[in-house]
Formats: sequence, structure tokens, C-alpha cells
Amino acid sequence: MAKTTTSAKDLRMSWVSFERGAPLAICLCKTTSAPNSLRQVKQSGANSVATRRSAQGSEKAARVTPAMRLGNLVASGWLSQQPEDFQLRLADLGRWVTVAGGRRLYSAGDEPDAVYGIDSGLLDIAIPILGGEECVVHRAVAGFWIGDGALLPGAPRTLSVEAVGECRLFRIPFPALRRHLSENPADWEYMHRLSTINGTLATRILSEVLSLPAKARVARLLLRVAAPDGSIESTNEDLGRLAGMSRATFRRSLSRLIASGAVNTRYAGLTIVDRAAVEKEANRTES
Repeated sequence: MAKTTTSAKDLRMSWVSFERGAPLAICLCKTTSAPNSLRQVKQSGANSVATRRSAQGSEKAARVTPAMRLGNLVASGWLSQQPEDFQLRLADLGRWVTVAGGRRLYSAGDEPDAVYGIDSGLLDIAIPILGGEECVVHRAVAGFWIGDGALLPGAPRTLSVEAVGECRLFRIPFPALRRHLSENPADWEYMHRLSTINGTLATRILSEVLSLPAKARVARLLLRVAAPDGSIESTNEDLGRLAGMSRATFRRSLSRLIASGAVNTRYAGLTIVDRAAVEKEANRTES
């Protein structure tokens, strides 16, 4: 058998099949394809990793979050406390609308048509009283939802809602919402939570008027209408009307909070600078 001078690096060992009774032979064969094959394997692996990373990046970039679709409505208030999958389902049911200041969403006695969530701006909520007059009982800020009270009974509206300045709202028509709830009955739980929140708010406002001293009522009002950063976009006249107080009584109570440094005044509004101090005052039950 002729000898070969091929180096060990250029050799590979392979088993050769043999016929029955023949000796097992080892064949030393020269190869030049191994280095290329190794480079191909490495390149293929690198391409696979790059492909996976690209796919993961695309998936991450393509994922739509509730905040992308619902803005401030998932930053505070009722909807921010509900599961993300419900938030996305709700986002599919409505659309954004802009309402000019002074325009009414609806009046007491109107047929119900939709539920509304505030992304920016303020809404005044009023109840009718004797003689056809209305009393504003609450000024709603971003994150607040209104209109759900007529979802179940299907009766005319019992409240009037008006925009204070320009508002950006998310409007969900009742037909679409009712259809969704009939197909997804488990989501009724989240709508009941909204009704509970708004019902509790109404009861709290009434109890404050009946039982708390003026300064505590003013403090609680400021906490209710303040934005997360502490800003209050309302005049003293509007706030006094919301508190159900005479102008003199409201100013006297507010001046004490300002003198303590807990609240600062500015043009057409206020700012809570010491929330803890205002909360402490809100919990006082004595004058």
C-alpha cells in the first residue's frame, strides 16, 4: 500500500464498511472541505441569532400597549386599576372626541347614548333641583369616567355634564358596549367597579356637606379636583360653588390653607404644594 505524506491537519478518519469476514480498515482521506464547512456552520448560527433578535425586536416594537391607545385614562382613575387585557378590549369599542368649552355632553332627561372617559380637560357634573335649576356637585378631572349610571336601567339621564374649557374624551357608544358585554359577560365585573366608585363618590360628597366643618370640606374638595401634579384649574368662585358655600365662607377657609403654605395661588387656579398637610386638614372633624 502506497504511503501518503498528507499532514494530520489535512486528514480525517472515517470508518469503512466491510464485507463479512473482511478485516476492519481505517481509511485516511485528504479533505479540504472541513474548514469551509465550519465557516458555513458558524455563519449559519450567526444568521439564526440575528434573525431571532430581529424578530424579537419587531414583536416588541409592534406590541400595542393600553397607554398608547388610551393615554391618561390608564394613568389614573377607574380604568388604571383594571387588567390590561380589559383596557385593550375597551379601547376597541370607542373613539376620541374633542368637546369645546361650555358644550354639554348631555342634560338630565336626555336619552343615554354613551359612556365618556376624560383624557384632558374638566367636566362639571350637575343635578337638577326645584324650579328647573341645577347644582354643580363635582368637577371631574383626567381619569374620570361618567355616563355609566344609565347603562343598566336604560332610563333617561339623571345628571347634566358640561365641559369646562376644551376637553379630550374617549367616547364608547352604549350599543357597542352592551354588545361587547353580552359576548364577554365576565367584563361586567369591571363595569360594576366603575359604578361602585362613582356611587361612593356621590355618597361621600353628600356626607361631607352634612357633617364636616367648612375648612375640612374645602380641603377635601381641593384633593378631589386636583390633577396628579397638584394643579387645580378652577377659579375661587367655581370652587366655592362646588363646595356649596357662600363666597365669604369659602375664601376664609381657603385663606387658612394658603397661610399655612399647603396651597399656593396663581392666575385662574391653585396648586397643592403640601398634599400631606391638606389631607391632614381634610380629616379634621372639628372647626
